[in-house]
Amino acid sequence: MKPLKHPDNQRAAVLIARFLKGKISAKEEVELDLWINKETGNYELFHRLTLPESRQEAAKWLATNGVNPRFLKKPFEYYRRPYDPKELRNFYFYAALAFLWMLVLFFVSRFS
Repeated sequence: MKPLKHPDNQRAAVLIARFLKGKISAKEEVELDLWINKETGNYELFHRLTLPESRQEAAKWLATNGVNPRFLKKPFEYYRRPYDPKELRNFYFYAALAFLWMLVLFFVSRFS
């Protein structure tokens, strides 16, 4: 593994921080993927830093590798996958079902 202040680690720290904030561009994401695949140690480090339970370790590593501490003041959010269309469809289905049920109850109570 490279020394902490190695330029590759500094650039990787910036890319990882942007990834964790969800503000990474497509070009930077490709660069991050290349860095991750360069060595197995890089993959293991990236995996360890992106686990939600290792926020403190990630913040410490990013700070020691040149990421501005002001960037880390707000807690970074881990990448969340976009909503699955199936989950969204289920939500709309149950919302429509609840609306129809309330409509039936309204008409039953109103005209009985």
